[in-house]
Amino acid sequence: MAKVKIINDGGTLEIPDGSRLLDYTKETGMLYGCESGQCGTCICKVIKGKENLNSRSASEELILAKRSAQTNERLACQIWIKKGEVEIEY
Repeated sequence: MAKVKIINDGGTLEIPDGSRLLDYTKETGMLYGCESGQCGTCICKVIKGKENLNSRSASEELILAKRSAQTNERLACQIWIKKGEVEIEY
């Protein structure tokens, strides 16, 4: 089980390895729009554990570039947790 700490609410979620973050964070207050990586509503900062996430896809890179996102920012709807511990802030 992976552990995801959400800085905004101080909570920690246990998520099965290989799971999509979106499926477990809808009830946390994290904002989502289209849920398919097209709108940019769910941009979040990865504070710790970037190596435990899937890589950015080309389409995610495009949306993040349009939003002038920083290198530690991701679209939460496009994150899969491979394993380990991750900290995010939205």
